[in-house]
Amino acid sequence: MEYSNDCYRDADMPSARFAFLTLMTLSLFACGASVPNTTTPGETKAPVETTDPSTPPEEVSNMTALSGTIVDWVAYPGRTRRVFLDVDMNLQLTLAVVQTNGQFNLPLPSAQQLQPYLKDFNAMPANPDCTYTLKSSNATSRVFFTSNLEVYDVQEESVSGNVRLYGEASGGAQQMALWTYATEATTLSGSERCVRDGYTYNMTFDARIPKGWSAMTQEIVESSLTLMSSTVRSGRPDGEVWKYF
Repeated sequence: MEYSNDCYRDADMPSARFAFLTLMTLSLFACGASVPNTTTPGETKAPVETTDPSTPPEEVSNMTALSGTIVDWVAYPGRTRRVFLDVDMNLQLTLAVVQTNGQFNLPLPSAQQLQPYLKDFNAMPANPDCTYTLKSSNATSRVFFTSNLEVYDVQEESVSGNVRLYGEASGGAQQMALWTYATEATTLSGSERCVRDGYTYNMTFDARIPKGWSAMTQEIVESSLTLMSSTVRSGRPDGEVWKYF
């Protein structure tokens, strides 16, 4: 899938290596269909969803919100900032105020809200820079994922930054959470390989994800001046910490 800079605005990060890693992640699910933003800024709640009784309970996630404390958050007197999930071109499906101490509790969008952005993992669009061997074990499942929460400054009426959940493996490898929605439980496997401007990006999937919202973790396994390789597994990062940039 062609990557668009309009979908992602990078800034200072814990490591420059994650800049390359994130570009590759979002190349899969960057910029879905355009949908008008009709959300009024403020606290919002996602619509309640029903669960298909035929789906085994262990294959259904009960995740409905993202919450935590942004460790490097700086509050500004008289300013209100809110976070929302980075879905498409500043589309604010749900919003949550970030408190002065960096705490937030963001309701996650519903399947109905995400419908225009759900993808068939078995049929990724052709890209001359990339080759895919991606596979979803459930052919009917549709998937969405993103790493970013956008920060909206109410007074400035603009996006002022991003928030991500980072981690670090026991061996020191850097990790980042991918917030994932699936219409049905499935296993994502295979790889994506892209070559752009002399740089090679490899991303390998091996993740079992439930129906509904869940987390995957992307981890850097190799990096150099010409190569970036990462793996994607089920679950949240190790030693997770929310950071603003």
